[in-house]
Amino acid sequence: MTPVSAPVSRTSPTDSGEILQQLVQALMLLGCAPPASTPPAPPSTPTTHIRSPDAFDGTNPDDLQPFLLQCQLMFNSYPQHYASDSSKVFFAISYLKKSTLEWFEIGVMESDPRLALTWHASWPEFLSEIHTHFGPSNPTGTAEIELCHLSMQSDSCILEYLV
Repeated sequence: MTPVSAPVSRTSPTDSGEILQQLVQALMLLGCAPPASTPPAPPSTPTTHIRSPDAFDGTNPDDLQPFLLQCQLMFNSYPQHYASDSSKVFFAISYLKKSTLEWFEIGVMESDPRLALTWHASWPEFLSEIHTHFGPSNPTGTAEIELCHLSMQSDSCILEYLV
């Protein structure tokens, strides 16, 4: 049996110094080259955290508009989650309490879609329903009365009232 020798390359180094130099060059090339199979990372986008709306219980009609504004902030911030009207309606209902929740309970619990109320799948209809039953009864009249009774305090300055 004849001994098998390692294949000799035409450019094989003749001494250990050349071998070491080629090894260092190969390692440097490996360290500089980007990995071939790893895709570039997507650019990071900052995420905005929107506070959940305060629960609305219907006891103060003036709390309705801030509640709906907080809901709309959530819808605008996460449009992929609230693409449909029904997802908006059920999100808002999940933050109702007491008499307002009881008012909408029948529509939520209805299992037959033919008997479901129109606000069930329509955000504008839901807004109309909640304004009709739990919003201020006459917001224009209330604003007119408040304007008529508006007066400057004796220790106030006109700059406080200028807009």
